[in-house]
Amino acid sequence: MKKILLLFTSFLVLSCSSNDDIAKGLSISPPSWLQGTWLVEGGTSETGFKFTNNDFCLVVLSSQQTCFKEALKQTQTAGANASVIEEKDNDSYFIEITLASQVTTYEFNRISSTKIEWVNDPLGDLSQAIYIKQ
Repeated sequence: MKKILLLFTSFLVLSCSSNDDIAKGLSISPPSWLQGTWLVEGGTSETGFKFTNNDFCLVVLSSQQTCFKEALKQTQTAGANASVIEEKDNDSYFIEITLASQVTTYEFNRISSTKIEWVNDPLGDLSQAIYIKQ
């Protein structure tokens, strides 16, 4: 727990950094078919994902976002391990993000031009895994 608190404190302290050179080798580049904001289908919580040409964000209540590009830069600035692995094609996207000792993976499949499925949702069948493009 202390490590997590220290990591997030480091993120807070370093959040004003503007050194873009630090993030070399940490690029995020989702495929064009995935770029945009995707919110859970039929959900009332307005949660989902936002993809840009160079970032991947978690969206909560459609107005609050946590983006990985900045988190990767801050983690690397703090001297911790930061990395990105991506696999993409015309209908699927996989990203593995390492922030310090925490590795998180996300995998998405395109259902249509307006629907995607979050394949490896940690809640599995207990959670809605279909997202609609906004």
